[in-house]
Amino acid sequence: MRGRASEHERPPTRAARARARPGAAGPTAARVPGPAVAPAVWRERPVAALERAAARPVTVIVAPPGAGKTTLCRQWASSHRRARVAWLAVSARHDDPARFAADLRAAVAPGGTRRRTAPGRAPRDVPAVIGSGRDGSPTTLVVDDLHLLPDASVDALVGLVARGRGGLHVVAATRRDPPARLQRLRWSDELAELRAPDLAFTGAEAAALVAACGRHPDDTLVEVLVGRTEGWAAGVHHAALALRDAPDPRALVESYPAGAPELVRDVTDTVLAALDVPTRRFLVDVSVLERLDGPLCDHVTNTTGGRARLDALARACSFVERLPGGHAYRVHGVLRAGLQERLRAGGARRARALAHRAARWHLDRGEPATAVGYLAAAHAWDELLRTAAGHADALLLADRPDELARWLDHLPPRVRANRPRAGELRLLASMVAGEQVGAPEGAGGAGGDPVPAPPGGDLVAAVAATLGGDADAALRSADRALHELAGPGGRVAGDRRHPDPVAGASRRADARVGARSCRGVALALLARPREAAGELERADHEAACSGNVLARPVVQGWLALVHAWEGRLGDARGLAARALQVAAELGLGDHPLASPAGFALAHVAREQGDLGLAAASWERAAPGGMRYPVLSAIAATERALLAVVEGRPGDGLAALADGRARLAAARAPVLDARLRAAEGRLLVAAGELDGARQVLQQAPESPEVASVRVRIALERHDLAAAADALDGWPDDGSPRARLTRRLWQAVLDDLRGDPRGVTGLAAALADAETEHWCGCLRDQGRHALGPLRTLERSDPTPFLREVLARGVREAGPPHAARSAGLTERERDVLELLASGLPNAQLAVRLGMSLNTLKTHLKHIYWKLGVSSRAEAVVATERRSGRDG
Repeated sequence: MRGRASEHERPPTRAARARARPGAAGPTAARVPGPAVAPAVWRERPVAALERAAARPVTVIVAPPGAGKTTLCRQWASSHRRARVAWLAVSARHDDPARFAADLRAAVAPGGTRRRTAPGRAPRDVPAVIGSGRDGSPTTLVVDDLHLLPDASVDALVGLVARGRGGLHVVAATRRDPPARLQRLRWSDELAELRAPDLAFTGAEAAALVAACGRHPDDTLVEVLVGRTEGWAAGVHHAALALRDAPDPRALVESYPAGAPELVRDVTDTVLAALDVPTRRFLVDVSVLERLDGPLCDHVTNTTGGRARLDALARACSFVERLPGGHAYRVHGVLRAGLQERLRAGGARRARALAHRAARWHLDRGEPATAVGYLAAAHAWDELLRTAAGHADALLLADRPDELARWLDHLPPRVRANRPRAGELRLLASMVAGEQVGAPEGAGGAGGDPVPAPPGGDLVAAVAATLGGDADAALRSADRALHELAGPGGRVAGDRRHPDPVAGASRRADARVGARSCRGVALALLARPREAAGELERADHEAACSGNVLARPVVQGWLALVHAWEGRLGDARGLAARALQVAAELGLGDHPLASPAGFALAHVAREQGDLGLAAASWERAAPGGMRYPVLSAIAATERALLAVVEGRPGDGLAALADGRARLAAARAPVLDARLRAAEGRLLVAAGELDGARQVLQQAPESPEVASVRVRIALERHDLAAAADALDGWPDDGSPRARLTRRLWQAVLDDLRGDPRGVTGLAAALADAETEHWCGCLRDQGRHALGPLRTLERSDPTPFLREVLARGVREAGPPHAARSAGLTERERDVLELLASGLPNAQLAVRLGMSLNTLKTHLKHIYWKLGVSSRAEAVVATERRSGRDG
């Protein structure tokens, strides 16, 4: 048989499969019992495993009832076309060793011939009476239900094997460990074993069985079925038959094994009927445990001898199995479901008390992950919440937020609703895990559908509204949370509406940091930067005092972003770098919590002319930022502004379309204004002035929006409109707003021929130099080139040269759009420029003063998009060529 193993692993022929069917005829059919459950499918994998194991003199298949032992033996036997396979099904009559010996002799005799044997003795002339296969191969005897044999009958079987001298192989199927007499054969390597895992259905086998029953479910549903039944053959068969007419297959499968009460009850009754009363009570009590251990069982049941009982149960009942590598055991899921039903029938109080004892056992041994499940089973919600809160920092710092979330998800919704701390911790776990929380409807992020904000009071609502970009709602919720956390005299108090057992000083300090942070961000989104910076600075201080290491990089990142928007680039860069360093030390360098700091650094680098760092910072922060609407809008704006500098308006407009979609349902004036101002700048750079003006019509007023309005007016050569835009300039008190207005005023004065323009520009550049703000003149673009070069001739400072080299790079509209609008007098001046006459002679020829001529030249240069007489002449010649 050893030599034909590879042959037997091939799929059986049609004739062999026919012999395996119920009622099939053939050489071995008389001794093969009928199927336990129909229909059956051919299972190549366990058949091949049995073929390999059957090379030993004795093979024992140890598995619980319904595991498919008999079916496996029948299929394996039917695949042996040349081998002789005899069959003996043990029954109650075999309690008498003499009868067993007689039936054993009859089974292995050639042609089934019976011989008389003395009572209680096995036949001595075994080799003579054992028949062989047609090719002289040994006989294989299949003994079904070996567990029913008494020891004396087992001795007869072992004696028969010993005297068979290689002419007899035994395959025995049993529900419990083989007797000691058989197990001794392990020492001589004569015994092979197959266990329940070897017989368990795989996904492919389960799918074939379900299909044979008339249903074709998807692969995912089959995997769930295998997991719920643990591959137990009877369970898979039962589910497959039930699926045939089930209106909701998924609901039926996910209800297993509780969804099959008859099956569970039959298994439980069968197992318990064979046990004495103390063991039965022990097994019911320990059904609360996922993993059985002797001392743990003793602690839970308040008894002794648990390890010995478990060992005896594992030997006597295949539904209780010893786990590898120790003294732990487990109960099969089907039997456990029945035992738990019996435990609940005896009273919920006892079941909860047993679960609570198990939880205390694991907590005392530093195993909170296991304890929380038992605390949930015991309905010890307050203790579960205390456990989660006590281990939250360690789990988050170890980058295990999903585990913390699973702990908290044990709490029912009504419990979470009455305990704000539960909602706060669940939200924090979701944020650290990078889930999209609190997003407005329809603003799906990169991670899929938004995760609803869990219940937990005003602080949770504030965080969800902040991440979703609803500044007004975030501010209201944060104010309420801070009010509830402040007692008389400014002392921090607990939540008086919902008594929280973990509302200690540490919890309240963390809650106040969170509420103050949300308030600071909301103020920033509402265009109140100074108040926002103050709140965030206080939140950072409180986080430092309370040791809240997770909050600090988040708070500092937002504070850096507020400083960057204000134009305080030095402060922003230092805070952003510090926040990113701490986030990296905590293992959160690429996490959404670090995105604000990354965007702040990208903003500062872009404004200071370091475009490489700006792009790298944005690329690192953007993937995490896409999780939340508020951060995705910031990411889109920063990408668009970088595209402005790089001269790629098309890429910038594409980024803005995505950002606007994510922020569609939010109410954040600053983000809306920044998005629209960035789009306006891109459209101006592309020469679409009408489109830029339309984009700004619905934009909230802000310095960024006003700057683009001035730019559009100047591109249309409308100095009056530019002056009106400057007169209505909204000043939010930030250095950037004041500096940008001064720059525009200097440019406008210069275009009017006012000498104060160059002086004002010099003073503004001096202020910009303190922040190394090379991009301060990017909004003004080419309109600032004239006064800048005038300054360069008089005082060529290194910073001014860097501004000219890096800061003023933004492309303007196409030439045709820029050159329109020349007055008749300006065209006269333009026609004489090619003569090469000095300005004084040109003024005399045109009949105007020298100063008037210079003013006309400035306007011509501005409208043509040039900065010198030579460039104006070239532009005129090109224009004349096109017109001709």
